[in-house]
Amino acid sequence: MIRVLLLVLAASLLASGCATYRYGTHQALPVVTDPPGASCEFERFGKVIARVDRTPATVPVERSLFMTRLTCSLEGYHPETVELLTERAADIAARDPAKRDEVVTDVVASAAYQLGSNYVTGSAALGASAPALGVGFTIVGPLMLAVDLATSAWVGFRPPPVILLTRGRFDSEAERDDHFAIRRREYETQAATLREELANECWRARCRFELRQFDRAMSAKLERLEALRLAAEIRTASP
Repeated sequence: MIRVLLLVLAASLLASGCATYRYGTHQALPVVTDPPGASCEFERFGKVIARVDRTPATVPVERSLFMTRLTCSLEGYHPETVELLTERAADIAARDPAKRDEVVTDVVASAAYQLGSNYVTGSAALGASAPALGVGFTIVGPLMLAVDLATSAWVGFRPPPVILLTRGRFDSEAERDDHFAIRRREYETQAATLREELANECWRARCRFELRQFDRAMSAKLERLEALRLAAEIRTASP
């Protein structure tokens, strides 16, 4: 059994190094806003990790399993924030015709990564049924967790959608309502496309969770859109 555990650990370590070699620690992400010309920041744990001075632009962003947000702002418009969705870097590469020959290798190595990320469940189950095996996993577990956190190269970000910015001032209520009605339709069309892509490509073990989170985020976005409509400033005509 010790040999098996050592082999699993070795596979995870090899997966980590291989992923870093194949994909690197950063991923180039396009940032597009409507209207263009916005400044944007990528934030993780309250720290800005990348900036865009003016959209559209492409910026390298460090890969990570942890939540990463993109916030864009433009004078005269409300700031807009989206959370980046993750997927396996192997899945991203598989959509690139130039990398199709590497898919088998990527899938095998990422399986070791998946095994490492699930070590807690295995350790608890084995510890309950066979204390000796549980001890083995408890010893190897922290090392596998370290590998899990170090293999962010296996994770890629889905390119963020076009960031739809909403105006804050209008000449009339009719103009305001037209603007927000158009934005609402654009949000709903965009969300339908993104949700379908997510359902087709998300990790099987996380699919239900990611779809539920996506739907909640969309509902919150539409509620915020309505709140912004009601709070929008209507310019008064000069006497």
